[in-house]
Amino acid sequence: MRAIKRYSLVILGTLMLSACGGPETPQEVSKAFWQSVIDGDAGEVADLSTLDDESRFDGFGQDWQGATASSGRIVIEGPTARITTQIKGLKDQDDKPLETTTYLVQEDGEWQVDYAHTKEAFTNRPLFDQMMRKLEDFGEQMRSSFSASSDKAAMDIESMSEQLKDRMAAANEDVSKQMDDFAEKLGEAMEALSESISNALEDNPQAAPQDRRTLQQAVIRLDENREELDDPTVQSVADGSKTLAQVQLSLNQLGDRFAAYQKAWGEQVKQVEQEMTHLTQGS
Repeated sequence: MRAIKRYSLVILGTLMLSACGGPETPQEVSKAFWQSVIDGDAGEVADLSTLDDESRFDGFGQDWQGATASSGRIVIEGPTARITTQIKGLKDQDDKPLETTTYLVQEDGEWQVDYAHTKEAFTNRPLFDQMMRKLEDFGEQMRSSFSASSDKAAMDIESMSEQLKDRMAAANEDVSKQMDDFAEKLGEAMEALSESISNALEDNPQAAPQDRRTLQQAVIRLDENREELDDPTVQSVADGSKTLAQVQLSLNQLGDRFAAYQKAWGEQVKQVEQEMTHLTQGS
């Protein structure tokens, strides 16, 4: 009887230790990691991730007071996983939550957050959102008039595209699922616009030589950038977004013969801009 009691106590103790253990699943590890980030607990961040020196934790350059994190879609592929993560309450943040990706790796049977990969995704996401908002603003300006402000918007897009490429050059990582969706939508838009421009060329063989050159160059640029989106990266998405905006700018300079086409192209680009903006906002 005493032996049974001792055995029961051992089992109970084991269960209690198990219940008091740390996070184990990717979801649990991700949740604990982001709470440690919000709390500014560098030691815990290092324990839950691949960060090898807690002194290197910089809070991702954010003020986390009042912020919260929640998890969404999870994809587990062997010893790696990625979880869609929404951050609310960051300083200077819009009403929409910031959506990023938490990357995890499994080592010796334990899940850890891939610190460098996760930090890269978090710090690059706001810049990508800025570029998409600029693209939307640029489209509105193109539909109203060709002006100096449009030229400035084009330069802003150029600058942000270069920043995106520079910041991802070292990692050379493929984009996340959300970026894949964006790239697919962008590629479809470029293909449709290219086909429409080709039809306009075919239907107007007597158009002014300069207009025909403008249209031919637009088709070439759209097709070249669309092919790069077949295996999307942040660089190809940045280049494609910039190309779509710049092609729209060039089409606005065509002669009166293409007035009806310009209206249709403007509506076409406006629609895809709206769809892509929805994707970047996670709706």
